Amino acid sequence: MITLRQGDRGADVIKLQAMLVDKGFILVNDGDYGGKTTDAVRRFQQANGLIDDGVSGVSTMRCLRGDDISKSLKKSDLIAAASALNVDLAAIYAVTQVECNGYGFLDSGKPAILYERHIMRRRLLAKKLSAIGYPASLVNTQTGGYVGGLGEYVRLDEAIKIDRECALESCSWGAFQVMGFNWDLMGYDSVDHFTGEMAISEGKHLDAFVRFVGSRINSAMLKALQRKDWAAFAKLYNGLNYKLNNYDTKLAAAFGWYVRLLTGGL
Repeated sequence: MITLRQGDRGADVIKLQAMLVDKGFILVNDGDYGGKTTDAVRRFQQANGLIDDGVSGVSTMRCLRGDDISKSLKKSDLIAAASALNVDLAAIYAVTQVECNGYGFLDSGKPAILYERHIMRRRLLAKKLSAIGYPASLVNTQTGGYVGGLGEYVRLDEAIKIDRECALESCSWGAFQVMGFNWDLMGYDSVDHFTGEMAISEGKHLDAFVRFVGSRINSAMLKALQRKDWAAFAKLYNGLNYKLNNYDTKLAAAFGWYVRLLTGGL
């Protein structure tokens, strides 16, 4: 499902406008995602507790269709996260936009994951288990082997046959793609407790992000987020290659946009 925002044009925008009209909004189905469409989308989001940025993503479209949105991230989740981390609300909006790869759940209802075969090798060795003799797609010194979607669960299921705990720890989970091996650091009772929470909602995904950034070893990351030092935050959260995907500039631009949105400047 594509994301639509102000400035977009075409048949998908016409479909969106028609759905909004069916909900009682007064719009011309002209295929132009302009200010009036943005305002209608935002008012619909506000009425349903969704993130009210005027951008029509997966959760907004699901709500317009009448689908269940109980797992969707809500504005109240963002407000709680900003309070817990003592950061600007616009910063949480920005991180959510840039760091989340769309909806945190698959169509099947399972949380989105990526199985990391190189992490599996490390976890096995950390438990003093053999990391030799397994398929390269499951245990490897190198990253890769991704198939995406439900295919990642196929890889996970095979890895569980090797060692359940290591396999669950070797996946990144949910909208914010937090690694399973961080469960103890984030204050969960076990990796099963963590993954069980990830199956509940995107709000729980954000809670994992809050726990991770607010953990005892990530004080520098939290301070970078609090002072809006996007290069420092991206380096610590996304890794040394953060500039390859322009995470810092994307975060800075998103933060500026959300500041204007939240203060009525848009």
